[in-house]
Amino acid sequence: MKMRTTIIIMLIAVFGMSLRSTAEIINEDFTVNGVTFKMVAVNGGSILMGAQKTDPEGENYDPMALPDESPVRRVWMGDYWIGETVVTQDLWEAVMGSQDTTFLKYGVCQRTPKGDAYPALHISRKLAQVFADSLNVLLAEKLNGRKFALPTEAQWEYAAKGGRENRGYTRFAGSDDSTSVAWTRSDKTWMVVKVRGKLPNELGLYDMSGNVLEWCRDRWWNQFYSADGNDENPICQKGLSYNNRGGFANYYAERSRVARRHADKDTYYGYDIGMRLVLEPEKNSLSNIRKFTVEKWKAVIDGDQIVLRLPKGTDLTNLKSRIKISDGATLTPDTKDFSNPVVYTVTSEDGINSKEYTATVTADLNDDARLTSMTVDGHEAVIDEESKTVTVTVYKNSDLTNLDIDYTTSSGATVITDGDDYLTGVTYIIGSEDGMHQSEYLLTVTKVDEEETTDIENEEANNPIVKTQYFNIGGRNDIGSCGVKVDFYKNGKKRVEKILY
Repeated sequence: MKMRTTIIIMLIAVFGMSLRSTAEIINEDFTVNGVTFKMVAVNGGSILMGAQKTDPEGENYDPMALPDESPVRRVWMGDYWIGETVVTQDLWEAVMGSQDTTFLKYGVCQRTPKGDAYPALHISRKLAQVFADSLNVLLAEKLNGRKFALPTEAQWEYAAKGGRENRGYTRFAGSDDSTSVAWTRSDKTWMVVKVRGKLPNELGLYDMSGNVLEWCRDRWWNQFYSADGNDENPICQKGLSYNNRGGFANYYAERSRVARRHADKDTYYGYDIGMRLVLEPEKNSLSNIRKFTVEKWKAVIDGDQIVLRLPKGTDLTNLKSRIKISDGATLTPDTKDFSNPVVYTVTSEDGINSKEYTATVTADLNDDARLTSMTVDGHEAVIDEESKTVTVTVYKNSDLTNLDIDYTTSSGATVITDGDDYLTGVTYIIGSEDGMHQSEYLLTVTKVDEEETTDIENEEANNPIVKTQYFNIGGRNDIGSCGVKVDFYKNGKKRVEKILY
């Protein structure tokens, strides 16, 4: 994308196009009641979220992918910060004090390790939100309008995959092999361990795969990926349960994949679940054109280029456009005249980032909806444009359920077929490129012996046309008047064809 001075382009193999601002955010340390913790900067960009197991050559292929992880879709993320580790027991107690919390009450459970560097456990989602709210109060003067919160699923997955620093890993946080980055059942710890025990991912985040489950802000709905149309930090608001991510030290590795979605009621407080914080800026840093529609036509957005083709004859000087941009962003100019390319500028809500897009709208969509040629099993079909019929003769031993059919149409046209009984006829529906016109052709196939077909072909080859004459009707040859065309063959036969001048 063509950017102003605050943004340049970066291409990343897994994420595709990602936007980098020269005014990048950086890591920050915070101290509360003597306990210091690090929030890692996650600079905005895009991610292919989810996983699929149907296409080994497709994006984010994972043979262990579950239905609620697909379809894989691209989402855009603004800048934010995320905890270097999950919330540890010392940080929890520094914020919550001696309150009779679920953690303090159940933290002495036999299966719950105790110690400052261990994850805080037995935290319900409701209590996790209380923790974030309490931290916002304690650090209000330093936050300058920013807020601690639970991460959205998109924020969590974008960070787990390394954000813009991703090295191509899509299965676990920092690797496609869980061994070096995730505490799972294969390590035989059976319970959570101290944070930072294995390698971090590309952003320097620890334990985003394995060790302890982490609450997210979203509700869980199995159809969210396919039903939701939001492409900027989407949040699921539908469902009775809430998402958590990351896996657990006693889970098999496949349950700790970065695309794996877990769900529990917001009151659940097991020994396998904790939390990780995000810190969100007061204002959005994204400056995207997300959708661009003129009248009823949706444009293609490719990088910084917006391309839209309209039907021939469209008046380009007075068109109504609907343009969806990033939340809080502003767009200039406001125009109805697309007779020349229009350069749009999108400025982010925080005023730091801006982007330019060039919209090119043309009125050149073809309005022709014709079938121009067809061959069936190598035999050329005869197309009668007036009656919209297509006839062809094939060999008697041809399999009508597996015919090799090739055809051409007018430029840009679409083709759909109705039925598969070629003896009684199959309808080919041709739609014009502009979507405004449609023609239906009936294809019928006749079987003959191979020798008979050969005789017909030989007869035509041995009896070429020796003369062609044209005769008008009524002594006129004006446009729209009728006439006939007569072909004279070598063997004395004639073929008469009605024509229109």
